[in-house]
This record gives sequence, structure tokens and C-alpha cells, in this order.
Amino acid sequence: MSEIAETPASSFRRVPLFGEMAGKLSLATRFALAGGVVMIAGMAIIGFWMTERLKAHVIENTAQATALLMDSFIAPLTQELAGSDTLSPGPVRALEEMLQSPALSDRVIAIKIWKPGGYVAWSSVSDITGERFEPSPSLQAAWQGNVMAEYDALDEDESSGERARDMPFLEIYSPVREYWSGDIIAVAEFYEDTTVLQGSLRDLLWQSWIVVGLTTFLMALSLYGIVLRGSRMIDRQREVLGIRMHEMQRIADQNTVLRERVQRASAKGAELNEQYLRRISADLHDGPAQLVSLAALKIDGLARIEDREVRAREIGVLRDALGEAMTDIRDICSGLSMPDIETLPLVGIVERVAATHEDRTGISVDLDLDIDEAIGQHAPQSIRITVYRFVQEGLNNAFRHAPGNEVSVQMRNAGTKLVLSVIDRVPPSGASPAARGTVPGGGLGLAGLRQRVESLGGSLSFQTTPEEGSTLEMTVDTGERASL
Repeated sequence: MSEIAETPASSFRRVPLFGEMAGKLSLATRFALAGGVVMIAGMAIIGFWMTERLKAHVIENTAQATALLMDSFIAPLTQELAGSDTLSPGPVRALEEMLQSPALSDRVIAIKIWKPGGYVAWSSVSDITGERFEPSPSLQAAWQGNVMAEYDALDEDESSGERARDMPFLEIYSPVREYWSGDIIAVAEFYEDTTVLQGSLRDLLWQSWIVVGLTTFLMALSLYGIVLRGSRMIDRQREVLGIRMHEMQRIADQNTVLRERVQRASAKGAELNEQYLRRISADLHDGPAQLVSLAALKIDGLARIEDREVRAREIGVLRDALGEAMTDIRDICSGLSMPDIETLPLVGIVERVAATHEDRTGISVDLDLDIDEAIGQHAPQSIRITVYRFVQEGLNNAFRHAPGNEVSVQMRNAGTKLVLSVIDRVPPSGASPAARGTVPGGGLGLAGLRQRVESLGGSLSFQTTPEEGSTLEMTVDTGERASL
């Protein structure tokens, strides 16, 4: 019972394994296996059919030739059988001498002459002469006028003597006709030694199999070559398709990341814009608005002051308040506005920002600018604006948070990658540079800078230590943004 239950399950387990193994084979290998089986089966069928046909044709041609030869000897000696069932001594002796002649002794082993009804009118094997046997199908066909041949088929009772010789025979039945009427008066059966014929047939069959096998092999080889070429092309196309699918998947994943990044950047940009507006509002409210309010109050009181000295003093206070308010407004506007930089190369933009910073603060900025001229000249407008804002914000932050540090700007490129850094270093003890003036407020801030740089596909980093100072660095690919 357990064997009966396990046998189907084991066969079901083998089927997926075979299918999995077949699926791993190449198209050419599968064609070779399947086509090989079909070719071998077809070769066997065609070979057997062709060899049997060749064998039948050789036997038939040999029988026809032998029958024609023997009829020329036997027919004249057996004409008396038209009116008799036996042969007279003369024809019998002539037949015996004919069998002993060199032309026939090595070829024809025995002769039987049949009368209707299976009666043996004469036989070279004298012990069956005058006996009657059941007519074989070939003997019956010979009485219909056909020459019949049987190769090595000595199954009849009257062939016992020939079977005892243990050699291959071609048994031929040939009708004997009366000269004047053309009627069949007897059937001559003779046994031809086919030892030589058997060797010829064997050679012919081997040659036929070799031709069929070689032809099949060449056909299979040519077809396999065609399929192999197609299989390799399919494998290459499958490999290329796999690479393209992998690349498409990678690009799709990258697009998903970029889309999410753009969405986050858009949300962050809106948030930063709100923060920026609130910062400008606070700067205006805490500075110029307070001073203008003070000036308005002073104006209201001037009409009630009669003392000229007091009035002059109040007018001076009013003038100072309005002047300070205008200065604050100019400082805020200078942080918002941007000079004309469309025609400037990147190096010129950095130099202009550094020069403006030096004028405002009195702090010298060390410049180390080494980029390819083509990148500096042909950078897109979005890159130019970002470089301007980055250097401006970096220098302003360095002045606000570390006014005594040494400041430098470095710019390099690696191919189309642009690397820009603003560095402030803690100077040696007692060597702090003298700072003066102010820098405008209302800048982008690091969050605003990061959002701007990342919107261009770049990155921004900020590192600071109390012992060494700070480094603000951005990296952006100018090649990817060249179309903007």
C-alpha cells in the first residue's frame, strides 16, 4: 500500500525537476536533444524501408535473370508434360547432365518440376518424385504466370532436403509454357545458392545505412548550426534585454527617489519662503519700522516746540532716525537683490562677492580658484545664481559667527563636477584680523542653501570645530544642468 501511494507522488516531484532542468538548457541544446531523437527515429524508419526495398529489388532482379536463364534450358526438355505427368528417361538424363555442367553446378543446387495439384513430376532429389504436396502460395502464383522468389524460406515439407544443406537459398518458381499454345504446362522450381548474393546484399545494406546515416548527420548538423546561431542571438538579445530591464528598473527607482526628493524640496521651499518672509518682516519691524515710528512722533511734536534750539535738536534726532532707517532698508535690500552676473564666468562671480564682502567688513578673503575655463564660461544661469548665493551666505555666516577667523574660498572641478568651499580657520594666537562694518541680514540660511543646491541635484555639507573653524562645501554637476 505504501509503495502504491508513494509512486505517483515521486513521479509528480520528478516532473517539475525535469522541467526546471530543461528550462535551464539553451535553445540549441534542447533542439539537439529533441531533434536528435526525431532524426534518429526518422533515419531508422527510412533506413529500414530503403534496405528492405533494395533487398526486394535485388532478389526480384536476380530471380528474373535466373528464371530466364533456366527457362532456356528447361522449357525444351519438358514440352512432353503437356500430355503427361512424368518425364521420359531422355529429358530426365538431360536435366541431370545440365545440373552437373560447370555453368550451373555451382549456382543451381536442386530442381523440381511441378504439375497441377502439387504433384512432383520430377525432382533432382529423386526420393520425392511422384509425390504430392500442398501447393505453397508462391507455387500457386506461378501457375498464374508469375515468376516468384523466396529468399531463404525453406518451410515447406518438400524442402527438407535443401534445409539439410544449411546454406542460403533463393527459391524461384518459374512457369513453363507450351511452345505452340502458350499454356502453362508445368512450374519449374529451382534453388539457387545465394552465398555470393548474401555477401553482396550485406555490403549493399551497410552502404545504404552509411549513406542514410551520413545524410542524416549532415542534415542534423546544418540544422543545428542554424539553430545554434539563432540561439546565440536570442541569448545575446535576452542578455541585452535583461541589462536594459535592469537599467530601466534602476532609472525608475532613481526617478522615484528624485520625485520624492523634488516633492520634499518643493514643500521645504515653500516653508523656507515663509520663514524668509517672516525674517524680512521681523527685520523691517524691529529696525526701519521702529525708527520711522520714532520720526513720526518727532514730527508731530515739532509743531508745538517754540524754542528754536530745542526744535533744531529734535530735527537732528529726526534726521538721524530716518538716516538709520534708510541704512537698515538698504542693508536688507542688498541681501535680497543680486547684481548682473549673466555675463560673468564663475570665477568672476566669486571674485565680485569676495570684493563686496571685503568692502563691507574689512576682512580679506583668500581666493583659490582653479576650474576649467569651459565650465566657468558656459555654466547655466541656475548654477551661477547658486554660486553667488552660496559664497555670499558662507562669507556672511563666517563674519557673523567667527569675525576673527581667516576666511578663504576654494573652487575646483573634476570633469563636470564643481566643488566650492567657504572656509574660516582659527588664526594663530594674537593674529586675529581686524573687522569693521556689518553684513546685510535676511540671508538664505543653511537650510535655504541646502534646498537650492539639492534642487540642482547637488549636495551641501557643513563641518565645524571650535579648535579649527568651519567648512561649508557644495558639490554640483554642471553637465547635468547645462540645458537649464
